[in-house]
Amino acid sequence: MRCITFFGNKSQAFVPDDMRKNILQNPSLMMHNPFEGIANTMLLRDIVMLRQVHGIDGVIITDEAYAQSLHTLHTQGDFLVTSLPRLGLSVATADCLPVLLYDKRNQVVSAIHAGWQGALKGVVPRAIAVLQKQFGTRLEDLQVFFGPSAHACCYQVQEEFLHRLDDFDWQMKVLSKRNDSYYFDLPLFVGLQLNSLGIATCDIDTTANVCTICSDKFCSYRRDPKNELRQISLIALVPNH
Repeated sequence: MRCITFFGNKSQAFVPDDMRKNILQNPSLMMHNPFEGIANTMLLRDIVMLRQVHGIDGVIITDEAYAQSLHTLHTQGDFLVTSLPRLGLSVATADCLPVLLYDKRNQVVSAIHAGWQGALKGVVPRAIAVLQKQFGTRLEDLQVFFGPSAHACCYQVQEEFLHRLDDFDWQMKVLSKRNDSYYFDLPLFVGLQLNSLGIATCDIDTTANVCTICSDKFCSYRRDPKNELRQISLIALVPNH
């Protein structure tokens, strides 16, 4: 087995609330775009996604029947975990950080939605703890992928936000000040969080981590708060052949 990843942009985006309404008429997520096109391209049997709430809870998918029950997009959570092949775990973002995990020894994958709220609450360490407890994952066997998200070049925060970082040793590393404004480096924050757990920077693939605010190819709530479109990031296990 091996893992495959997909990082979408505005051209493969969707509106989560609209999708929930459409699913009432056709309950299979796989029959709706952009999920249908992604599944066909990646040869997936199914794709699942949660109703993201900026928390630290998630779902472990152990059978296909349970996966199908998630098609309503009403089950709340911010990370998914599975060892089932050809099941795409997906998250929807527009500035938040998609974090995808692959345990190459135990053949387990996870998709995590890490906005600043979830990141500070510890959603990424929480998902890793679930992998360790339920599947025996070792940190040295994890490959991490970051998808497109807001970067420090554009991610402006208010001064009161600084106090939310008081409990983190790397507070000053993830904040910058320009022209009397503060900027937050979300991917660096999560990267340092992973480093603190024992995951090496060389095991974090940031190739797809483009700034969503800078580039109009991506959905960005900060750039266009009235636009409800969200892009998809996805990971799945597939056979080697």
